[in-house]
Amino acid sequence: MKRFPANAMQSMALSGAKGSNVNVSQIMCLLGQQALEGRRVPVMVSGKTLPCFKPFETDARAGGYIKGRFYSGIRPQEYYYHCMAGREGLIDTAVKTARSGYLQRCLTKQLEGIHIGYDNSVRNGDEIQPIKY
Repeated sequence: MKRFPANAMQSMALSGAKGSNVNVSQIMCLLGQQALEGRRVPVMVSGKTLPCFKPFETDARAGGYIKGRFYSGIRPQEYYYHCMAGREGLIDTAVKTARSGYLQRCLTKQLEGIHIGYDNSVRNGDEIQPIKY
């Protein structure tokens, strides 16, 4: 086994094959502050972020900060925070994919009858008149 800077995980992230430096730091260092909708983990009406904390607790862990790392393990509360943030990321990715796919479909539909003629002019499907832009 090789130590951290020269191990297979680091090589894989640096080459771009899989993962990134963020993934490596989460495994080896710490996960850090978890964000939901661009903000810290929200406090419920009871003054708690999770039922296991005291009301209005000011500790960093109660606010969604994860001191642990995947290499040595994280606590159940930290795991829950990480899952909350990860789920939000998956939903954002799915919504963006659907939107960009629809926009690509609309653009392709509009441009399907257009081609470039031998005289380098852009023409419509009837080839009667060049399209001016």
